[in-house]
Amino acid sequence: MKSIIILLPVIFFLFSSTVSAVSYVNSCQNLDQADETYILTDDITLGSTGICFRIQDEGITFDLGGHTILFDTSPIVNVPNPSFEQGSGSYPSNWDFSNANEGYWDDTGWFYRHGGDHSVVFPSGATPGSYIESDSFTVPAGDYEAYVLFHGFISHPTLDVIGVSGETCSVVELQNGKKYQNYIFCSFSVSSSTSASLRIGISGSPGDDPPVVFDHAEVHPEKVDNAPIKAYTGADGLEIRNGKIIQGDVKSMGGSAIFLDKVGGTRTSSIHDLEITMSGVDTSAILFQTINGLEIYDNKITQTATYTRNRHEMHALIEGHSRNHDMYIHDNELTGGYQSGVRIGSLSSNINVYNNVIDMNTAVTNGFAVHLYRVEGSDVYNNTITGYGEGISIERNGSSQVFNNTIDMIQYKNPEYPLYDASIQGLCARGIKLEVAKDVHVHDNKITTTSDANSYVTCPMNIDSPKDVIVENNEFTSIASVVPSGPDSGFFTNIGVMFQKFDESAGSNLVFRDNIIHSNQAGLQAYEVYGPLKIEDNTFVNTGDTSYKFVFVTGWPALSLSDLTFYNTTNTNTNLDTADAGWSSSDGWNYFVDWPISVNVEDGVGIPIPNAQVTITRDSDSQVMYSGSTGSSGRVIAENIRFFEVVGHTGKTYYVNHEGPYTVEVVYGDTQTRPVAYDTSKDVTFIFGAGVCPDVNSDGAVDIMDLAMVIFAQGRDQNDPYWHAYDHMDVTDDGMVNFDDISRVISYLGYTCS
Repeated sequence: MKSIIILLPVIFFLFSSTVSAVSYVNSCQNLDQADETYILTDDITLGSTGICFRIQDEGITFDLGGHTILFDTSPIVNVPNPSFEQGSGSYPSNWDFSNANEGYWDDTGWFYRHGGDHSVVFPSGATPGSYIESDSFTVPAGDYEAYVLFHGFISHPTLDVIGVSGETCSVVELQNGKKYQNYIFCSFSVSSSTSASLRIGISGSPGDDPPVVFDHAEVHPEKVDNAPIKAYTGADGLEIRNGKIIQGDVKSMGGSAIFLDKVGGTRTSSIHDLEITMSGVDTSAILFQTINGLEIYDNKITQTATYTRNRHEMHALIEGHSRNHDMYIHDNELTGGYQSGVRIGSLSSNINVYNNVIDMNTAVTNGFAVHLYRVEGSDVYNNTITGYGEGISIERNGSSQVFNNTIDMIQYKNPEYPLYDASIQGLCARGIKLEVAKDVHVHDNKITTTSDANSYVTCPMNIDSPKDVIVENNEFTSIASVVPSGPDSGFFTNIGVMFQKFDESAGSNLVFRDNIIHSNQAGLQAYEVYGPLKIEDNTFVNTGDTSYKFVFVTGWPALSLSDLTFYNTTNTNTNLDTADAGWSSSDGWNYFVDWPISVNVEDGVGIPIPNAQVTITRDSDSQVMYSGSTGSSGRVIAENIRFFEVVGHTGKTYYVNHEGPYTVEVVYGDTQTRPVAYDTSKDVTFIFGAGVCPDVNSDGAVDIMDLAMVIFAQGRDQNDPYWHAYDHMDVTDDGMVNFDDISRVISYLGYTCS
């Protein structure tokens, strides 16, 4: 009995050290007890964006208990007709144009996906100081941002909030005012409910430059980066699970549902079995930075916003800013994502994204379902990606694999280019983009990209400035809904694969092989690529007008391609010759099509014959195109026999066809020849001698017993009085049993004789 009493404290200590305590919560508070499990017992509604639960120690589990956290439910600021969708004639409803006589309502200007298709334009020559003003609206007490998106030179657009004081306004230039989406925002505060209006105008004349185009004039609560659930430094090993987090109708700028802020640590954290819905512009569902070990899985995440103010800020449904390591993002369902689905930022490592279903809804430049930037070591695989936008981007990464993904995307018209040439209105709809990527293996993916009627560019595979990249065993399909007219229309339009901006002679080491490329316009475009570059064993399928060029070699003056070789390339409805290739360059380039001729030499029972001499000669001029001998495989592959070549420099072009026919000669004691018509890859076999299968004991197989019998009979010849007992061991039929017979049996070991 005494021993049992002594053990009881020990058992209690062990039990208490392995089972965490449980606390129940029903309101906002700090979660700060290490290794504690906190269970939410009620739904929670938050009036505005802010931190509700703070996770402040390690090993904490926050179980939402199946409940809902609803945030951003403050009163909404309803700017009348903020996206100019309602109206008739030349003017949108609820906006006064009396001070903008030249301004007009445009019904083709913006083309946001689900965001409407109207905008307000101040054309070239509009009077400086012109403006339009909204009807009045009510702003509840609080801190706000008013903003409007625009195209045009940044010195021209203006925004004012009429009826408030102390506003501070700034113009944000994202690229340059001429082409790109930019915005103005004004910060202001009101201490009580206030009536206000928005005034949008221009301070100078657009002159001869493109007009100034406005869209999405709105007021939102001031941008904040807080979240209902936030974890802090030291909260490693956390777990958040089992419930819903929903952003309400107020749609604050920025912020997230969950924010892990520099958690760091050595214990793996997890976020799983949550349903998260975000509606605000420039928001993330799960946001984190500087964390070691995080698993995000079995979540359902939806984003309903229809645009982003600044695509250069790179927002995503699941977003990691920088210095994140050992991440596993899998088995999630992501829907919406106006910019990106999953994005992991710089100085991160060991990032794994797999088994997710992602349905995108974006039209912005670089709007990828999965975007990894400056990550060392990543695997992206078994994901299904659909919807509007682009697929997977591996940018400035090292040691990455992208495999077994299914991508089927539609490219919607890009909102950054509403008024310019159609060839750039829909930037390349990339299924997979590799940009300045090193040591990347892309294989066994099936990728389809389609341009809709308002977009002109698709590109299932885009390889930009690679280093040690292998792309193999993929199927790429490019579908143009609208194909520009003319056989040379493939420049910068719908392309199956695009190579751009690298120098193979400087060690890019791109391997592109065993892929299938379908396109109803252009199959491949090489832009500013320096060779020699050899792509091999690929299949090109022209599903469109076969009179159109299918391969394009392009570049600016002094920036052209050289030495591109198509090796063993199977072509359906395309020959990759002069009728099928186009060039746009004033400098030098060379373009080749090579087919291999494979020569097999064997004996009568299929055993390879080494050391047979093979010569291939062009009949037209008796030029020897190949000379060599078979190795142990009895096979040679003549790779450098040119079918077609284009040699160009300083504006001149030389076309050379080498269709043949050719003569293949094999010498192995005797001499055999065979003609070859050279219009595709060829595989020819030469047989020398009837061949005797050295099945010495006649059991149907050549094995160690046959070898032993021949070794035992060594030295016997036809002069031996008992030769009749040994002649069947003379498998070389030269009148004696010697080392040649032993060698023959060894070469057949394991062979079954019929």
